[in-house]
Amino acid sequence: MEGGNALADILFGDVCPGGKLPYTVAQSEDDYPFFDPDCTYAEYEYYHGYCKMEKEDRKVLYPFGYGLSYTTFETDEPRIEVFQNTAKVTVNIKNTGDVAGAEVLQLYGGWEDSAVDRPVKVLRDFKRVNLGPGETKQVSLSFTKNSMSYFDEKQDEFVEENIGYIAYIGNCSCKEALHQISFRF
Repeated sequence: MEGGNALADILFGDVCPGGKLPYTVAQSEDDYPFFDPDCTYAEYEYYHGYCKMEKEDRKVLYPFGYGLSYTTFETDEPRIEVFQNTAKVTVNIKNTGDVAGAEVLQLYGGWEDSAVDRPVKVLRDFKRVNLGPGETKQVSLSFTKNSMSYFDEKQDEFVEENIGYIAYIGNCSCKEALHQISFRF
């Protein structure tokens, strides 16, 4: 019932929008796999969404995690600490605009030289941060080595690899919007 008031608050700038897309929007419908609109069951392949677009090196119109705001945000170079098979990435985020707003920092994990076929990166942690005009906050996000493992059907167990990993942090899945750090657990 309050949808009209909520929309008016956003349109008149009383509230700063801070939502993020939970999917990727391709530039062309040809970039999507075939879909039968009359089917009663659809099975997605291993690669879908932003992972498919990145794997096939396709440009997107709007990346996963994209959002609009009445303000702007800036992040500095991230720092990483690795302890007990956990990677903790810390970054300062600043509201560089004139109005209060919220940003969602997203942490993705990637692999270097994995023994199996993997996506370029996968979302592992995120945090919504509310900031006043000119305000800066320090934010830490993390993921574990175990969360980066893969399931080996022959062994019937998850396998943790002793390889290089990459932490990506930013406000959406678009590689131009992300800082990246290579590390080892």
